[in-house]
This record gives sequence, C-alpha cells and structure tokens, in this order.
Amino acid sequence: MKVKAAVCYEANQPLVVEEVELDPPQANEVLVRWAASGVCASDLHVSIQGRAGWPMPFIPGHEGAGIVESVGPGVTRVKVGDHVVADFVGACGECRFCLNGRPRLCERSRARAVPDVNSRFHKGKERIGRFGHHEIATFAEYAVIPERAAIPIRKDAPLDAACLLACCALSGASAVLHRAKVVPGSRVVVIGCGGLGLSAINAAKLSGALQIIGVDVTPQKLQWAKEFGATDVIDASREDTVKRVAELTGGLLADYAFEFVGSEETIHQTVPSVRRGGMVVVEGAPPPGTVFRIAPRELLDSEKIITGAHGGGGVPPRDVPMLLDLYMAGKFMLRDLISHRMGLKDINKAFDLMISGESKRSVIIF
Repeated sequence: MKVKAAVCYEANQPLVVEEVELDPPQANEVLVRWAASGVCASDLHVSIQGRAGWPMPFIPGHEGAGIVESVGPGVTRVKVGDHVVADFVGACGECRFCLNGRPRLCERSRARAVPDVNSRFHKGKERIGRFGHHEIATFAEYAVIPERAAIPIRKDAPLDAACLLACCALSGASAVLHRAKVVPGSRVVVIGCGGLGLSAINAAKLSGALQIIGVDVTPQKLQWAKEFGATDVIDASREDTVKRVAELTGGLLADYAFEFVGSEETIHQTVPSVRRGGMVVVEGAPPPGTVFRIAPRELLDSEKIITGAHGGGGVPPRDVPMLLDLYMAGKFMLRDLISHRMGLKDINKAFDLMISGESKRSVIIF
C-alpha cells in the first residue's frame, strides 16, 4: 500500500513529506493506522540533528496512538480494531531485566539490528528504516510494527491525548511515580519544564509532594509549570538555581531532583539541590561527549542517590492504561500538554516551535 510519511534523508535538513510504499505485516507484526503522533525532542536529536548516527533514510516518530488494521501470523496481544499506544522499547518480556520488572533495560530490544532490516517501508527498491532500533515510525499514516510495541488501551479515550503516553507524559510521570517513588510531603525540583517536565510536575502533585519547584529559562514554560502544579518556579536565566532552591526550601533542599534538559550545566545543578540522602533522576538526553563529574564525598558522606530513567523507568503495559484511567477520571493532565495540532505536512514547523520553546507538545493529527 502507498502511504504518506515524513522521511529523514540527511541530518540537519528538513524532513521530506512524500509517498512511500508499505508492505503487509509478517509474523508477530501488526499494521497500525496512526491517529495522532507527538513530536518529541528525541526525534529532533535523532533525525534533524543526527546525534545517534542511525542509517538514513528512515522515518522518525515514536510517540503515537492509533488503530490496528491487520495482524500477521502468531499475533495474540492485539486484534483488528484495537486502539493502541506505541511502546518505543517493545520489551521482550523474557530476559532477566524484563523478568525483574525493568523492561526499559530489555536486553533483546537493545540488541536489535541497525540498520532496520525488518522495516516494511520502501521506495522502489530502496528500503526505508524506522526510528532506529525502536521500530515504530509514527511520522507516517500507517506503519507495520512488532506486536510487542503495541499496547492496547480503552477505546473511549481520545487518541490525540493517548499518543502522549507513548513517550512524553509516560516518561515524565513514571520517573516520579516509579523510578523515584516520590512520597507525600516531599520537596521536588524539576529542571526543564517541557512536556516531560510538566508531566513530572503533574505526577509529583498526584504523589502528594508538599513543594514542587519548576526550573527553566523560558518564562512561558514557567507559567505552564504553575498550571501543572508547581508551587514555585525559578528562572534559571536570571537566578542561580542551586542558591534559589536553598532559599525556597528554607535551607532544607529538595528530597528529589529531576533533570529533563540533558545539558552538562543542568545535570550538575541537580546534586547540590538535594539534601543528604536525596535522590537525583537524570532523564534529559545529553549530546555525545557530555561528562558528569561529582565529588565522591557527595556519595560517601551524604549518601545521595544518582540514577537515570530511560523512558521513565516504568512498565509501559502497566503504566499506560493506569495513567490513561487517571486522565479519564480528570486527575492527570494529558490534553493540556498539547499546544499545537497540525497535519503531517507541517512536521518541520513542529520542530521549529520546539527549538524556539513555543510549544508544550505539538501533535500531528492524521
């Protein structure tokens, strides 16, 4: 079948929206008609900036929700007509990490071949890959993805909101709820108030955090942070983040600090912002060559915990339906994350809005 897709042919160049060919699903694969796709910073880093060095051409996009149109032999997890959210890890469920409740560290998903030899996209004889080893490709009207990468969801949920649970909202919320396990009465600092940061703030509020401090350099994002539950904000372009955290907490510092920017400067601001025994969770994706240095006494004497969170570090087949239920009950903010809706033809505009800091989340509506 012929479908429209946004193809990355060259780093630091606009994506090309064109017609490509898509072959039917094979064993353990499903054909999904995407209804909506969020535009994530990971897509910017991988496609526009080419940081990961993945072979081109390929179709980016990993934050999608849609409807299963057909299935290949052996598929048991979903059926035709199911509404699904993409799981960009698509864990195997059988390796030691999956069996220990850490599917984001799945051994088999990280060992997938690059280039994407299983892609069903092509243009003539030229094979077109999908989003690296994630095997998703939501910047296309349809995609064939592995069965393990499709999470079934309730059918009464709006798909434009649900798509954000494929990455953005799930990653930010899971970092708080599952990786850090924020407890009631805590003081929380969130550095970077984009889509992930706003979801983390929302989740911290749901967790009963006493004080939630949003940190960013963009006034608009700080205003959004307040709307999502921040009790205080810090404009890092004008104030010293660490000093201001100490002032706002009355010298107690934070119990948890979350970093969603991925810069050397912001990562280094997290450790001195938390108290003795506090936890730092780094989820921002830094450019290659970024180095994090810390004095060992911060670990030995202060017993601070420093960890990462890949996609929030949760269990997507469990967490996506749970967060969607919370959204449908009016307790978790999803649609509020969407600042711009547009068609696939405007995909490059979505990246421009991201770079300028004007969007919370742009969503492509098919």
